[in-house]
Amino acid sequence: MRGFAGRVAAPAAVLALSLLWALSGVRGELLPGPTPLSVAQLERQALPLLLFAAIAALAALLRREQWPRRHQLWNAITLGAGLFLVPAMLIYLSEATVSAYTRTVLLILVPVFAVVVNPHAGSSQAGEVRYGLAASLAAVVGALCVFPVRFPGSFPEIAGFCAVIVAAACIAAANCRANALALPGSASWAATAAVAAATAASGLLAASACLEKTLWRWNLPAGEWLWSVALELPALLLLFWLLRRLPAPRMATRYSFAPLLAVLIGMAALRPALDSIQPRTWLGLILMATAASWLLLAPESEVCSPSSALGL
Repeated sequence: MRGFAGRVAAPAAVLALSLLWALSGVRGELLPGPTPLSVAQLERQALPLLLFAAIAALAALLRREQWPRRHQLWNAITLGAGLFLVPAMLIYLSEATVSAYTRTVLLILVPVFAVVVNPHAGSSQAGEVRYGLAASLAAVVGALCVFPVRFPGSFPEIAGFCAVIVAAACIAAANCRANALALPGSASWAATAAVAAATAASGLLAASACLEKTLWRWNLPAGEWLWSVALELPALLLLFWLLRRLPAPRMATRYSFAPLLAVLIGMAALRPALDSIQPRTWLGLILMATAASWLLLAPESEVCSPSSALGL
């Protein structure tokens, strides 16, 4: 992508993806009622992945592109597991001991891990974001000012806390690996995306059958299908489109922008008195927005090396 439009399209797509995620995060406030809880959690996460896998597979067939084989197939499977399946399972298992706000803050560690891991596991074609590690850590500090975090005080809580951190590291590593898989000369990205999404969807359905005692059914509530098609499916399309166009640290800013936008949407919906919002919250929001914007838009370092993640 070249020119002004090319430079603007990818950051705009990250913001659009973050907005879609933010809307999903405040779904209960936007659409109060039993619908969001009428489907088991893991089953609900599998639905948009199934739809996306079908669309990606159809696109690969129509374009007659090569399907991944051998090690490429294994890479596609691990991509789906790393981006979706393993993090979803770890977060699901931690929900009993880790609050939603704490999980949100811990997932903002994804950009931190992406900055650290990208020089070793990502594509070598892109340089590192200058002061990327400082910016990603600043976003975490800002989140700590906005969201109430409960630090673990027992072994189950420590285990759940660590599980979410591992999930964040897994997402970052998979995102870095996706940049390398999408290089020219690799197998069809549509086919790779189809295999990755199908892997995650099938794993989530199997886990749902074992843990939630559910069996897949096509007669899901109409609202569930509508939500998946209108919001979650476009989010997946944007995600895989961006994986080929942005390095992992910039892509990972979606984990900072999404909760930031969710808070702003919540403020707009609930219309709290501005004087009731603590200065610490405003400071955190500004810090999150500034840090994430820097990580997304800042120039790259001229030399790509592990130390460049520190901006040195």
